[in-house]
Amino acid sequence: MLVPAVLFLAASTAVAETIQVEPNILVSRESALPKIQMMVVADPKDAKHLIGTAIAATPVEDACMVYVSFDGGYLWKAVVPPGLPETGSGDPQVVFDDQGIAYFSTLGLVPDENKRLRFMVVLYRSHDGGLSWQKISAFGAGTGPDHDMAIADDTGRLFVSVVYRIGGHENVGVYRLDPGETSLHGPLRVATADAGLGLFNWNPLVLSDGTLFVPFEATRGPVSGAPKRELFAAISHDSGATFSPARRIGTQTLNNNNPVNPYGNVTFAVDGGSARFRDRLYMLWNESDGSADYHLKLAYSTDRGASWSAERDVDARPAQHANAFRPVIAVNRQGVVGISWLDTRDSPTGRTYREFFTASLDGGESFQTPVAVSSVSSSLDEAANYAFHPTIDSPRRAADGSIEFSFDTTLGRAPDGGDFMGLTADASGTFHPFWIDTRTGTFQVWTAAVHIGLQTVAAPPEAADPELNQRLRPVFDPAGYDLQTGTETIPVRFQNVSELPVCAPIFAIVQDSDATPHETPRILNSENQRDWAGAYFDYSAAFRDLACLAPRQMTEAVTWRVQPLVSERTFVTLRFRLSHVRPKQ
Repeated sequence: MLVPAVLFLAASTAVAETIQVEPNILVSRESALPKIQMMVVADPKDAKHLIGTAIAATPVEDACMVYVSFDGGYLWKAVVPPGLPETGSGDPQVVFDDQGIAYFSTLGLVPDENKRLRFMVVLYRSHDGGLSWQKISAFGAGTGPDHDMAIADDTGRLFVSVVYRIGGHENVGVYRLDPGETSLHGPLRVATADAGLGLFNWNPLVLSDGTLFVPFEATRGPVSGAPKRELFAAISHDSGATFSPARRIGTQTLNNNNPVNPYGNVTFAVDGGSARFRDRLYMLWNESDGSADYHLKLAYSTDRGASWSAERDVDARPAQHANAFRPVIAVNRQGVVGISWLDTRDSPTGRTYREFFTASLDGGESFQTPVAVSSVSSSLDEAANYAFHPTIDSPRRAADGSIEFSFDTTLGRAPDGGDFMGLTADASGTFHPFWIDTRTGTFQVWTAAVHIGLQTVAAPPEAADPELNQRLRPVFDPAGYDLQTGTETIPVRFQNVSELPVCAPIFAIVQDSDATPHETPRILNSENQRDWAGAYFDYSAAFRDLACLAPRQMTEAVTWRVQPLVSERTFVTLRFRLSHVRPKQ
């Protein structure tokens, strides 16, 4: 028997590369609580090890979650770091150092040395890949801090940039955690704004020689009055002890009438590993061309931020009336630039969106045709995202002793899913976007592995595989129930648990169980319209761009709609077999 072999060709300008999207995976399977503002990072030493994070909007507080995968992003474990701030936490960050030690930070109200609650950054460390977390520090200066963003260098030194206010002036500063220590140095001041001028930090980067690059923007007033945002960056060659004067690196034009995200995003990445583009800096932002919609622009620097290329359109042929929001950029070890974002191009109302992805193989000079990563559209207006929950600073005590508290909704606070989405490239070069998706009824964390390369199969599978039922196991996303129709919806995936590829097509064929006929439930959505024995589900489309499932890969979920008998609603047994052969009608 010839074994099907799966091969991904390394990215190269010598071949016509394709963007290949694996099945969509629900990360936040632990609850239906809305999730927003997420990011994901990859272990530099283990391509299968990923850690993500998001804010869960619980009924009583916002609580940051950590998600851990050891199989390349197919199965995820949800972890709540111990001792999170009691009134809620936000702005979560995760980062690996070069030894695979993980860090997690979040913002919240923490008692200071005088037992007064004040906003601080709370920092955790994990030595077991994210399964357990140790709180090591809480820090902050002045009023704030806000928008903590973290990065580590090759020595294991951790940097956390924040924006904070002292004496009526806004500042951008960096805190530094040296290897083996628990006390942070800082804030190491990067920039101070004139009175009336606002600052906002973007994600810092570390170059191959340890140079620290800290970008930020300066604003004066709301978007409606000041749509032009000035972008700056400062450089440190001594691990943040001193910084160069901030240099202006660009502008961003916004539009207060943007229906989703008038404040826009700017995000940065550096090529840290390829020979051809090593230390090339990339700046990605969304831009108004005069209309209310945003399109994506990119510029790059080949001299460590001293000068920047002319801006380029990320999508040379954007759809009319398409709005691109919450973009994020990452570079893999082969120098491929990956960009993901949320896009309304398929939306008749502008209120539905999908996750899109594109890549550049030539250092940001040109981009592949964007592809949809999410297999279905999501709505920004799901009802469950309108539930009230207390804000992170509630309750508050006024000077006269009275108490006040505030409530908000997930959509009120984060109408576009939060300040940032996630994207990382693992040690093998595969990209992993993290995005908000509402196909289950609330904002949830979803991901999909995205490859830059071609998949080939050395030999086709046999027509029938007697071991197929042992090679694949079912994995279930959370089920739903419709009270009006008495219908259960069961999202069923299949994961390859063998050491051999399993190729499409795959059919799940329902068989008779031991139940007597009058106890048999009905299947409502089979491919062949049968409602029990002989009904089947075709999983061919659930492979997405894959011809075969490699070991540990899994399909997308196919929803099985089942109508149990009234007397049997608490228990249903479904027996099935798997086959490569489509059943006869």
